[in-house]
Amino acid sequence: MGGARFVAEAETIDGHVLVAQGDYPALGRGEGRVRGELFLVSDALLAELDLFEDCPRLYRRAEITLSDGSRALAYWRPEDC
Repeated sequence: MGGARFVAEAETIDGHVLVAQGDYPALGRGEGRVRGELFLVSDALLAELDLFEDCPRLYRRAEITLSDGSRALAYWRPEDC
């Protein structure tokens, strides 16, 4: 996350949970909300994150709606995307 700028703590709207994806958590659909952190990243860093997250094989990147109505990108487990 070198070069990323922290924006704020954030929370998803209802319908999101963290689920086990091997040794790591993944965003999935379910009853609940997920709290996390929101970062502003460059296109170059986003490409690096895609490689690190093994996107789209292990995770898929898609937009989510946050509790304040704004939109952000998140890495989902493939079956929930």
